[in-house]
Amino acid sequence: MMRAAIAADAVFSAGSPNLRSYCREMLMRRVSILGLVMVASIAVLGSVVTPAGAQNLTSCTSRPAAIQACSRLLARRNLTAAQRELLLVTRGIWYRGLLDYDKALADFNEVIRGNTVYAEAYHERGRIMLDRKNFAQSFADLNKALALPPRPTTDGILFGSTDALIYKERAEANRGLGNIDAAIADYTEYAKRAPHRFSDTYGARAELYARKGDIERAIADYEEALSIEPGRSNYREERDRLHATLKSNQGAVSRQDGTAQRPSSVAGPVRKQDRSDCLESYGGGDSDTAIPACTRLLASPAIKHDERTRVLIMRGTWYLSASQADAAIADFREAAQQSPTRDALFGLAEAYRNKGDFDKAIAALSDYISSHRDDPDGYHNRANLHASKHEFDKAIADMTAKIRVGSRDHGDYILRASFWHSKGDLDRAIADYSEAIRISPRDQSAYELRARIHDEKGDMEKALADFRTALSLDPDTGKSMGIDKKIARIERDIASGFRSETKLVNADPASPDRPRALAPVTENRIALLIGNSAYRHNVALANPRADAQALAATLKRIGFKSVDLKFDLTREQLVEALRQFAADAAQADWAVVYFAGHGLQIGGINYLIPVDARLVSDRDVSFEAVAMEHVLNAVDGARRLRLAILDACRDNPFVKTMTRSLATRSLGRGLAAVEPQRSTLVAFAARDGQVALDGTGGNSPYVSALIRHLEAPGLEINLLFRKVRDDVLARTGNDQEPFTYGSLSSEALYFRPVAAAK
Repeated sequence: MMRAAIAADAVFSAGSPNLRSYCREMLMRRVSILGLVMVASIAVLGSVVTPAGAQNLTSCTSRPAAIQACSRLLARRNLTAAQRELLLVTRGIWYRGLLDYDKALADFNEVIRGNTVYAEAYHERGRIMLDRKNFAQSFADLNKALALPPRPTTDGILFGSTDALIYKERAEANRGLGNIDAAIADYTEYAKRAPHRFSDTYGARAELYARKGDIERAIADYEEALSIEPGRSNYREERDRLHATLKSNQGAVSRQDGTAQRPSSVAGPVRKQDRSDCLESYGGGDSDTAIPACTRLLASPAIKHDERTRVLIMRGTWYLSASQADAAIADFREAAQQSPTRDALFGLAEAYRNKGDFDKAIAALSDYISSHRDDPDGYHNRANLHASKHEFDKAIADMTAKIRVGSRDHGDYILRASFWHSKGDLDRAIADYSEAIRISPRDQSAYELRARIHDEKGDMEKALADFRTALSLDPDTGKSMGIDKKIARIERDIASGFRSETKLVNADPASPDRPRALAPVTENRIALLIGNSAYRHNVALANPRADAQALAATLKRIGFKSVDLKFDLTREQLVEALRQFAADAAQADWAVVYFAGHGLQIGGINYLIPVDARLVSDRDVSFEAVAMEHVLNAVDGARRLRLAILDACRDNPFVKTMTRSLATRSLGRGLAAVEPQRSTLVAFAARDGQVALDGTGGNSPYVSALIRHLEAPGLEINLLFRKVRDDVLARTGNDQEPFTYGSLSSEALYFRPVAAAK
């Protein structure tokens, strides 16, 4: 490290003092990061590195051949997930140093997909986004890196984004977004933390103060910059110009008593505070303060066109955080009309998505894509929206366009493969997973997902090979995903000569094992599906509307005579919908109610939360929420099957803010266990006490698994829900376990019955 510092001074000795200081800081940061990686890697990898591997490890952190050396290490099969993450971050830093941003992003993205709390990966990705002028994404990544704690390695070294430079980088991102006060705050924090004083820091902050009209502070910062680097003529010129401006303004607005007052062009205390409250780093304030501040700024006659656009975008963002989708839409739409920027149109799309209006969200992204055809993010976001509508052909087309203009990241192929799978084109899904594996041959998830499709097709040998490879890449993670159990099951099936159901569906019609034809559904089967996404007084949910739509479409396809689909119900509307359904259920053979949204349990009683609930206190729950007993009453009249499916076990934000009035009333995590009677089945997306995942796009893990198995011919209902359980456990790494409660009679029940054998 000391030799590196001496070398840095020698290399940059011919440049300007400021260039020397900046480059020395950058080089020392690189040396520091890679030194930590090297030390941590040696500590973590020591048990698996051979003498040749040790040479690669040294090269990976200290030589020009670093990238090749890191790649050789990454090709080893006995790396743990932590070891692989360290090496990917190291290689990504080297790629970034060579300005090979696409490959660097691929490495950082792979780390983040596998470890969402790896601060340095977010930091490095944020730096790339800053270089690419993608200020919104850069800010999000840098903010995430700062929010995460440093991670100790096995030898106690803190490895994370704790260095001062991240504040300077976030300042530049805020500056690009027009968040002037936030940028100033970050430059100030950087100046406090940096090991050396840099003139550029004060020069940049001076420029921002000048833009705000705070001339005295701008002059003071230019003076500070010149004290560090007296030769900067541009700082001297700006300082002198501001002195002249200040003197002129003071003379023009002198009071009658001869004292000077600040010119009206300089923001007064109230306006400064409004700017700070409105444009402060998102997440660092609160919407109750920020929204009125933004409104006052917009009402000011002095606001300029470009600043007005920025304030509209920021107020729209605050409205979104307050779950006021309609107000957010109005602001983003006006901003987009003034200037159809990425932030305005992406914000408009997100607001429509939160409201559940996917068509208008898609239209907003289409407007952006029409003039920014080389931006892969537009295609990616629109693909997920199309998938939410089950428009898989369009989702696939968008991912194809993203791959064409983007970095051909293996994650893009994995996402497109999932769309092919949902569409039912298993061969093309396999082809995309294979391409993902070719690009990133050590991606465990790609092997596991491809294995599942082989298993679904009945290609047991191929499924077994992929599951074994997936398990070998990271045995600990693989076991937590249940891959070892899948291997054991397939080995048993192969040994016994068993062929999967899907294989039988494709069997030769002359075979004695050929499947029986589907039987027509003659019973009166009805369903009520409710998706509550747009909560008015708390955090909106991304997927309930899409989940309810997907499940409704599936139930219609498999023979349900009546499928009533409702969205964003208030308490009054929810109670009325259940009352009407109860009357219909009395004439039905099957009655199914599905609810997706927020739910909670208090005192052992489960409640569904309508979109108009405030739940300030636990006393409000029985008045503002709907007890699950109403759902059970709604299905109780059906003759053969009474089924309630509750995808309402999500991490509930109401619980975090609710006032507790009675200490004796337990307020639990997730939903409470139930004991339904009389051939009634209650299915929870997550078992009692657990929290279900809402999903990151398309549908929740639970509904994705449910709709896939509902269409399987001849699958008895108890086995169906067990298969759903296994799928969700595998997809969530055992974080979410669906559970069913109740007991049915000995009668076999099928969503898709098959005809009796002849």
